[in-house]
Amino acid sequence: MMNYQFWQKKIPDAPFLQGAIVWVDGFTGFTPQELEVLKTLVRTAKEVIVTSPLDPFLVTEELTQGEGIFKVGEDFFTGPWRTYQDLQRIVVETGTTIHPPSLLKNTKRFKHPWLSHLETNFFVYPITTMPEAGNQAGILSGEGIQVLSAVNRRAEVEGVARELRRLVRTEGLRWNEIAIMSRDLTGYHELITQVFTAYDVPHFLDHKRSVLHHPLIELVQSIPEVAVKHWSYEPLFRCLKTDFFPLQRDAIDRLENYVLEHGIHGEGWDRNVDWRYHRQWTLGQNEEQRSEELKFQAELNTFRQIVYDLINPFIQSVIPGIHAETLNVRDVTEILFSFLERLNVQATLKEWSQKAQMQGNLGEAKLHEQIWEAVIQVLDEIVAGLGDESLNLEDYSLILASGLEAIELGLIPPGLDQVLVGSLDRSRNPEVRVLVLMGANEGVLPARPGTDGVLDEYEREQLKMVGIPLAPKGKAQTFEEQFFIYSALTRATEKLVVSYPLTDEEGKGLTVSPVVRRLKLLFPTLSESFVGNQEDIQRLSHPNSALQAYAEQLRTLREGEPLSPLWQATEAWLAQDPLQTNQIQRLQASLLYQNQEERLQRPLARRLYGKCLKASVSRLEQFAKCPFGHYARYGLKLRERPTYQLTSPNMGEFFHTILHNFAIQLQERGLDWGKLTKEESWALVNQLADELVPNLQHNILQSSSRYRFLTHKLKRTVHHAVKVLAEHARKGIFIPIQLEVGFGPNQTLPGIEIPLTEEDSLLLCGQIDRVDAAFLDGQVYLRILDYKSRELSLALDSIYYGLNLQLLTYLKVALQGAEVLLNTTSPQKVPAGFLYFPVLEPQLEENIPISPEELEEHRVQAVKVSGYLLANPRVLEAMDSTFTTGRSDLLGVTLKKDGTFKKGANVLTEEQFSILSDYLHKWFRQTGERLFDGDISLSPYRRGKSTGCQYCSFKPVCHFDPYLPENQYRDLPALKHEEVWRRVENTTLEQNFGSSSDSNLHSNVKGPESLDFNWLEGEKLI
Repeated sequence: MMNYQFWQKKIPDAPFLQGAIVWVDGFTGFTPQELEVLKTLVRTAKEVIVTSPLDPFLVTEELTQGEGIFKVGEDFFTGPWRTYQDLQRIVVETGTTIHPPSLLKNTKRFKHPWLSHLETNFFVYPITTMPEAGNQAGILSGEGIQVLSAVNRRAEVEGVARELRRLVRTEGLRWNEIAIMSRDLTGYHELITQVFTAYDVPHFLDHKRSVLHHPLIELVQSIPEVAVKHWSYEPLFRCLKTDFFPLQRDAIDRLENYVLEHGIHGEGWDRNVDWRYHRQWTLGQNEEQRSEELKFQAELNTFRQIVYDLINPFIQSVIPGIHAETLNVRDVTEILFSFLERLNVQATLKEWSQKAQMQGNLGEAKLHEQIWEAVIQVLDEIVAGLGDESLNLEDYSLILASGLEAIELGLIPPGLDQVLVGSLDRSRNPEVRVLVLMGANEGVLPARPGTDGVLDEYEREQLKMVGIPLAPKGKAQTFEEQFFIYSALTRATEKLVVSYPLTDEEGKGLTVSPVVRRLKLLFPTLSESFVGNQEDIQRLSHPNSALQAYAEQLRTLREGEPLSPLWQATEAWLAQDPLQTNQIQRLQASLLYQNQEERLQRPLARRLYGKCLKASVSRLEQFAKCPFGHYARYGLKLRERPTYQLTSPNMGEFFHTILHNFAIQLQERGLDWGKLTKEESWALVNQLADELVPNLQHNILQSSSRYRFLTHKLKRTVHHAVKVLAEHARKGIFIPIQLEVGFGPNQTLPGIEIPLTEEDSLLLCGQIDRVDAAFLDGQVYLRILDYKSRELSLALDSIYYGLNLQLLTYLKVALQGAEVLLNTTSPQKVPAGFLYFPVLEPQLEENIPISPEELEEHRVQAVKVSGYLLANPRVLEAMDSTFTTGRSDLLGVTLKKDGTFKKGANVLTEEQFSILSDYLHKWFRQTGERLFDGDISLSPYRRGKSTGCQYCSFKPVCHFDPYLPENQYRDLPALKHEEVWRRVENTTLEQNFGSSSDSNLHSNVKGPESLDFNWLEGEKLI
């Protein structure tokens, strides 16, 4: 940022300017501030000589006519002509003697006749084509103008990079004798930086660099937001991650993880008390902190204290308080500057600059050097303009952000021998031997006139007449664009290269610029080259480009064709380069790479899982969904970063715990589910929930009004579940005999141990939510009830595929451990079924007004259990006495008039329960074998619209892509019950897990719909 008023004051006192001869060269125009500086310079120096790109004919005409009008100059020389008039005005105002202008009419700079013809005739009508002429002494032969086209911008830049290397390598040019210009440098500068760096083309990008990405800008913008939003997570960690704080990034990441998990903000920082670190994976868990947790806690609080000590003084100084009314813009700016000094920002920037300079990144080094002064100047300007104004911190932040967004730094070229890359409207176009004009597309060269702005062209002219010139618009802007084109076309002395892309980034076609069409009219023999049509040998201008082209050639190997001798030689040459060897090996390995994981060796799998694999049913279900998903979660033990939010698992755990505690309270108080009043059940649910709320997810349910309202909704949901369970208890004789029954080592029931080969074994562990029992006809019937926070359907084929085995496994465990559950060895234990019970509060839409009692009844009936029950009407009547009518709304089971179950009813015979139990054992054994065999393949299932990837957290790890031939879903077709039973029996008989063989063997097991139960003639349950 140039302070022109400062220079105006200092120029008269500068000794070296007293009586000096000053040359002002390379300017096509001056801003009003620059003209004022020039006026001061004219008054101070002995003589000032200004050069200007203006047609001598126009000056001669004006001198001859003696008029200031510019009729003949309303073309691309409009800008320089106005500058010429401004200089004359300065001479009159200062009373300085003006010498007659020196007019350079004969141009001798062009060494190629094409370029001389171009300068003379580009804007001349009618068109004068380039005549054919023989070579002249001292004149370069061949075409002086070259046109390149490419498929897109990247290909265009790569083609230009190859051409530049050819010019330097074969024609003896130096890098500083080449320049690249574009009218749209913003669309090219990133590509040019990437490609030219890869091709080792030294270059300098002459454009104003936005500094919004710089850490200092982010620091200055985020710290006021930290104060405004009271230690809010987002601005705080934007501030911390600028690397100005005396903390390593790992320490900041640990702080961030803890803050996200515990929802720390505001008071969590203000209190300045130590944080406690203790992972609780289960609700209500109350274990002592481990030594690792205590160590992590100490480090965490050290990091926390450093952040607090640095940021809190700033917050305490700027937040509203006793002196809030006296804080003005100057005060807040001084507080902000003190914060930057406390962080030692200037020294850090100096260190970064030195480091970048040592790494050879001179541009970045200069950026770090200049950014501090630029920010300080913005702060000074804010104080100068609004120093005594009292603003709240939000408004101050907006003004500060506006000032920082306007910072754009221009860097001086850090090297001498490098290609200048600039824009037509900004860069001081030097005289070079070769100039490349990129992006010659319609609408870009020339640029479309801008339509923004408050004042129209006429109003701008009126302001100019009263001495207030503004930036050109309308017709003047069109003339200016033509002058930019003239400047670009006349900078080269030996060769002009014009290039353009055929499509944009989205693949849409682009139109060539009128400039290219004009060149082809002026030079009928001008040829155009397509960058993609070069011979292979021309693509080997640099190891990086050769490596990229070699990678493309490897596709022929995939198609079974050998490499050509050229690319075989290239391969051998690249392999000898120590910098490219690893890349060559990677590319060659990619030919055989498949996005699949090889099996783990059994000893490694045994070390990973243990010789006796202790697994829950849900873990094996995860393996059935996708082996790699199981490996990522249980083998690598990957977890998503915990965040401070109430998730579905949290709510499910909340529901489970309250329902368990509710049943325990009923047992301890000797109360009956079915005899509880609505008020009694609500009071007990409310009491249990209030005791549990502080232990859920770091007391999240008390963190805000929203969560406190959600707590009430959760209580209502549990209470509704209690009412539905009470309805089951009133209508049936099944009673809960055990709650939260654990099975496995040191649990109530033993786990299911399945021996495997090589003396390995699989031990199933878990916990059953609830086991119900009823004594009927001299037998004990056991029923499994599993609570879920949403409605679930249980299809028979999902059991067959291993996707839903929990309830069946729990029933098997309960039957095996019935003696322990019932504390008796007799009578016989029979499976009554297994059910999912959804814990939810349904919302009903009734078409007609109904009473509150009827509405409550409908809401209870709307909660449907799902699962499979024993196909015995007496047992079903024991679960729901209303089944005497042949229909149970609670169980969702209906009989036909002939006494048989409706087709598709979720009921099983005792024999079918037994067959499923045998199949379950076989499935577990073979799944255990696959686990120990190290199966970690990427093979997620697909069943209709449901897939193993649908809710998977490990997609960033596996990179499963169904478009790759090796990444295909494992399709599981929907099976009818008859097909399931046929496959299950074949699996049982043939001991072939998951067999899909189309054997002609048919099961002799009768389906429940074919059984004839004359239940109406028998004894009814009371």
